[in-house]
Amino acid sequence: MNEEKLDEIIIIASEPYFDVAGRSLLNGFVNINIRCSLVNSIPKIKTENKAYIIINPQQHSKLLSNISSANNILIGMLSEHLPCLNTGGFKFTRKNRRWLQIFYYKFDFLFHHNADTVKQYQKKYPRLQWLPGPKMADFKPINDNKPYDVIFYGDYSGIDNRRKLLLDHLMSKFNFYPYKNSLWGKEKSEALSLSRVGLNIHYDHAFYLEGYRFNELITNSVCVLSEHVVNPKPFKPGHDYIDAYYDEIEYKLEELLNNQDLQNTLIKNAQDTLSNYSPEYIAGIIYEKILLEKNKLLDKRYKFFKSFKLISGINIVDYSSSV
Repeated sequence: MNEEKLDEIIIIASEPYFDVAGRSLLNGFVNINIRCSLVNSIPKIKTENKAYIIINPQQHSKLLSNISSANNILIGMLSEHLPCLNTGGFKFTRKNRRWLQIFYYKFDFLFHHNADTVKQYQKKYPRLQWLPGPKMADFKPINDNKPYDVIFYGDYSGIDNRRKLLLDHLMSKFNFYPYKNSLWGKEKSEALSLSRVGLNIHYDHAFYLEGYRFNELITNSVCVLSEHVVNPKPFKPGHDYIDAYYDEIEYKLEELLNNQDLQNTLIKNAQDTLSNYSPEYIAGIIYEKILLEKNKLLDKRYKFFKSFKLISGINIVDYSSSV
């Protein structure tokens, strides 16, 4: 498999969930002069000599066999959480651990944005590595004059109705952007542009980082108040966002809404942090892994042909260091 035979890098990001992250990563590759394309599903016919990057590969399990090949490079960017001793979440996430057990060996590398998850699972799954989601787009200007104080989006109920119980109370007290079960694309961008604080409440009884939601809010210059996160790397509580336990959210939200300067400071700090993980930076790290796997393939093929040469006497060219 030489340089020319690696036809292209293909990002797979399903709509509407991950199209923004997919476009951001695509731009990252393009900006570092790497040929790349974006699609929203795995091809239904088998393909060879390509590198695939799948955002949230759990959505695409049924068609993975079409691209799982010795001649393809397969990289997954996990977005779903795994049960973890430090962060919890055991009710909702057990199925994700089962997915990892079944599909891990189909991938050359898997990335996850939750540092504690990677720390717990990496000994058993060494190709699982930490990587935050990329900055989604150019930062929107900070605007102090927004008509809505708070926005929440995502499933309204959560495990054991934990979200609903809190949201019903908070929405009776604070000025929320009108809740919609499905909020995507331009409508979501518009909603975020009208809201001062983005509220993050965990779906399960857990303390994991919802990295993609953080990135989305920060990119849109919405201040983040999140239910407690055990390890929010790369963000810092009190510096980039407000961290609150479940029963603290109401009074911390009220304090935050009464302090516009603090909101702006948190937004600026969070954007500085997120700027360290530009699409170009994330694309560069992933491309290094692709080159590593390509060199492994070259080395395997060279060793095979070298052994064949000893038997047959055929002269071959050493191309193992050509990449």
